[in-house]
Amino acid sequence: MGFNPVEFCLKAKLGIKYQSSINYEKVVLRHWAEVMVEKCSLDDLKENLQGKVSALQVSNLL
Repeated sequence: MGFNPVEFCLKAKLGIKYQSSINYEKVVLRHWAEVMVEKCSLDDLKENLQGKVSALQVSNLL
């Protein structure tokens, strides 16, 4: 924990110094999944910046 590669790349591109404090005693466990939703629910979310998205199907990748 403590190193964010996206933040590192953005700051490097902008010439901003990146400092990290890596804790080697921690482990990050991530759960990845694919979620299928109706396209119209995402269109509403884009237009109104709010909406209700319900999952039609969830597939665990890992």
